[in-house]
Amino acid sequence: MAKPLIQLTQKGTPFIFSNDYIEAFRELKDRLISSLILYHYNPDLKLILEIDAFNKVIAGVLLQLHLDGE
Repeated sequence: MAKPLIQLTQKGTPFIFSNDYIEAFRELKDRLISSLILYHYNPDLKLILEIDAFNKVIAGVLLQLHLDGE
């Protein structure tokens, strides 16, 4: 799905944002904003905070565990 966008960022690749790139971008965006990924915070659920620091960039992801039966 993201392969065209990754290829676009390779060294020496001319930046020509064709329809293939637009379609890949839209599909990636739609999946990232889907309800399967984004949902409302629930303070009663267990949390996992994952962070990573690489190349002077810090990223964090907050995951809520929603396990059946808990």
